[in-house]
Amino acid sequence: MFWALELTPLYERYLWRRLLVIVNEDIGLANVNAIRMVPEFRRQYFEFRAYGRGGFLPLANCILMMCRSPKARLADEFLACTLHERATGLKLEIPDYALDKHTLKGKRAGRGLDHWLEEGCVLNPPAAEEFLTYHEEACQRWKAEDTKLDISGYEFIGSPEWEAMQTSPSFPKFALPIKHETLGDEIGRKAKKK
Repeated sequence: MFWALELTPLYERYLWRRLLVIVNEDIGLANVNAIRMVPEFRRQYFEFRAYGRGGFLPLANCILMMCRSPKARLADEFLACTLHERATGLKLEIPDYALDKHTLKGKRAGRGLDHWLEEGCVLNPPAAEEFLTYHEEACQRWKAEDTKLDISGYEFIGSPEWEAMQTSPSFPKFALPIKHETLGDEIGRKAKKK
C-alpha cells in the first residue's frame, strides 16, 4: 500500500494499469473474481476522486484482495509459450470439425445442421449432466428450424443518455457518457483549450 500511495495522485492512472496487468499475470485463473474486481475497484477509486474524496479505500481493498489471493502465472506462461511457438514458425491447420455451417469452407462443403450437431458443437470435455437440461429439446427445435430469432421488426429507440455522449479518446467507435463516471480516464480531466 505504501508504494501505491507513492504513485498517487500524479501516476494514479499508471498505477491502475499496473494493477490490471498484475491481477492477470500473477493471480489469473487462481481467482477469477479478482480479475473482475480490480476494474470495479478502479471505477470506485475514480468515482471517489471525482467527488473530492481520496479514493484510498477502494485502492486499499484492491491491494488487500490481491495480496491475499491465491496466485497462478498460468496465463502469462501459456501466452509466452504460444508466442514463442508462433515466432519460431508453428503453423496449425484449421481442424476439419471447425469447418462447419458457420464458415465459408464448411458451407461450400455442404455441411449443415447435422454436421454441426454431430461434430461442430461437441464439447471436450463434455458438459456435465446438470447443463444438459435443454439439450435434446434444443436439438429437436434446431432440426425443425423452430428457433430462428427475427429482430428485423424492431427499431432502435433513442434515449436521453445517447444525446450526452462523446467519443472515447481510446476507442473512437465507442461512446462514453460525458457527465457520468467512466473507468477513470475522463474523471477530473480538464477540458482541452481550443
